[in-house]
Amino acid sequence: MKFLIWREKMQLSQINKAIAGLCKDVEETITSRTWHEMTEQEIVHELLLCILGSGVRYEIAVAYAMEITSSKCLRVKNTSMIEEDTSSILNNEVPNFWGGKPYKRYRYPNARASYISSSYCNITRDFGSFKQFLNNNYSPSELRRIIVLNCPGIGPKQASHFLKNVGYSKAVNQGINLCVTEYVFVFAADGVISIENIDILIILFLDYLQF
Repeated sequence: MKFLIWREKMQLSQINKAIAGLCKDVEETITSRTWHEMTEQEIVHELLLCILGSGVRYEIAVAYAMEITSSKCLRVKNTSMIEEDTSSILNNEVPNFWGGKPYKRYRYPNARASYISSSYCNITRDFGSFKQFLNNNYSPSELRRIIVLNCPGIGPKQASHFLKNVGYSKAVNQGINLCVTEYVFVFAADGVISIENIDILIILFLDYLQF
């Protein structure tokens, strides 16, 4: 568990504002919806981000994931066709939605195209769709195991990220609620946190790791 270190003390009002803003952003982007409310395309988009985000800047992964999900390449069930069409997208320029120059080419186009096509076809072949896969009442650990076995390029960490992003992690929600009122700050000379809250944070963190 990592702690942020400040060399100079901040005003409490600044800390409150920063933490409240951060928690709001995280809550809106991760815990606002679950897979029940998400479309099939949105769920697949989250999987693409996990595959494309490894070793690549987040904004680039988002841009290429959006390009793939908005195309028709994932509407077929043929692995080789999906791989070919996805590889073509990853090998070419896509818009930069944050402004500036377009992204010329994804860093690992052919390998990630293979991962995407195999992952998509494996899940849809065995479960019909990603939404049906998530609707099987598996435990989070079992879902993660199936994802790792069926989705090349995704390990336990990425599988956990995917499941959290589609609403399968209760530990994240608990951690966010706690962070709204409790802070862990290690200053140059002193620390501010109670023994009771250390116990709570450790328990939540261990729950998160075991997820």
